Amino acid sequence: MLARLGPRGQFSGGYSHLVALADAMAAMKETHHFYPVLFYFRFQKPYYSVSAQAYLTLDTVSLIRSTLAGEDTAWLKEAAAVEALWRVAQMLVVTLETTFLPGDPPVTKAVDPRERQRWRAHWGRGMSRLAEAGIAVAQEEAAVQAYIDLRTQWWPHIARLAPAMAYRSTDVEGRGPEVS
Repeated sequence: MLARLGPRGQFSGGYSHLVALADAMAAMKETHHFYPVLFYFRFQKPYYSVSAQAYLTLDTVSLIRSTLAGEDTAWLKEAAAVEALWRVAQMLVVTLETTFLPGDPPVTKAVDPRERQRWRAHWGRGMSRLAEAGIAVAQEEAAVQAYIDLRTQWWPHIARLAPAMAYRSTDVEGRGPEVS
């Protein structure tokens, strides 16, 4: 998605799509707030789920903030739509989590090394795809660490929410069934 929003590093046209996405996420959050019964509705395809939509949104923002490089995209990292996407998507999953799931939301903690390695590989694929699209990317260790730090803030909430909505976290990430 991010590569299509800024082909050859030109994000000015794609920014309007980020604004629209932020508006849609805010509407989704408000709709769930006013009609909490929606929590119990399930789409047949996991990519329509709230957890999948929040995953896509938060992963995109994490890639924007950690991986885009250069002065041409510095403005995007600080843009209002990117901040709105970050806040609204997190607010949505945490609100659903605290309203419908027993116990407290997870506290950010150390990430399992296997999970960290999986996130690193995901970042690498994303970074490569962005580079192929002609977008300037940061390839140093600090970029992947920034991505992992950002993902640590939101992934535990989505991983906890997805099964409660009758999806596996692997469905939400689009990886297919979990391999034992």
